[in-house]
Amino acid sequence: CVMDTLKDKIFTRDRIAEAINYLVETSKSESKQAQREAVTIKKKMDKIKSEIDNLVKAISDGLNSDHVIQGIEDREKSLAILKKQLEEVKRGGEKNNGGYAKMKVDEKMIEAVRAETLSVLDNEDPDKQKLFLSSYIDTIKIKEDSLQVKFTFREPSDNSQVMVAGVG
Repeated sequence: CVMDTLKDKIFTRDRIAEAINYLVETSKSESKQAQREAVTIKKKMDKIKSEIDNLVKAISDGLNSDHVIQGIEDREKSLAILKKQLEEVKRGGEKNNGGYAKMKVDEKMIEAVRAETLSVLDNEDPDKQKLFLSSYIDTIKIKEDSLQVKFTFREPSDNSQVMVAGVG
């Protein structure tokens, strides 16, 4: 039976552990990248703030030209764009820091994920099984005497039937 093959060959403890570990490591890497991007953006913002301060000082020293005022306005626009970029980077980093990146993978978690997976495959109605499997199985080819399955473990979507130890 195809379902038995999927359970015995695809959704094994080893493959689930590999998928969870990959998810955790990828999240950690993305989180570190977000932190580096945030530092870079903050440095750019500090430089622009310094330039604005210098231009304001120039005005207070008596240099009040349209060119200086335009320079301040341009820098304020650049600063606003960088603030938005920083917010986006922080939101992305929070997503990773708040979930998978901090997970501790152990046998209990792996077994819990496998049990939830097998529960879906054994107990859910065919529509829910199909929805769940479509998240991981790319193709299934059945020939006379063989079964070929191509699969990819992906991060669970918000509507996924299987949660990774309460996170997903």
